[in-house]
Amino acid sequence: MARCTFTGEDNKPDYIEKGVYPFTVVWSKDKIDKNSGDEKISMLLEEDKSGVGVFDDLVFNTNGQRHIDTFLTATGKAPQKGEKIELTADIVKGWRLFAEIRVAPVNKEDPDGQKCNRIVKFITDKGVPEPKNDLPF
Repeated sequence: MARCTFTGEDNKPDYIEKGVYPFTVVWSKDKIDKNSGDEKISMLLEEDKSGVGVFDDLVFNTNGQRHIDTFLTATGKAPQKGEKIELTADIVKGWRLFAEIRVAPVNKEDPDGQKCNRIVKFITDKGVPEPKNDLPF
């Protein structure tokens, strides 16, 4: 028999309106991309105020390099140009950044159906968001 603990929490919204928001990487996992076979880090970024989550991947190949570079710059973790660094899911968890998001259909076949958010780009000219304060007082 499955057991659970009722938390009494309300549901989070499915998505928020397009715009630029502060996010925290709250979940990440090292994976292999099904299509290319390249290493990647899958991440769940949580928006500070609403708690809405947006999934994104950092794929380690030529096509993904700009996305990785802007991610590193937006989080304030960019190394010197030409410097080699190691990135893993454990390393990026907890990193904060600003990102621009858009509203998109969950299923491309049903554009009027359920909506979700997608990352448009990581914002590199706003600095890193202040630490999130979850304290109730």
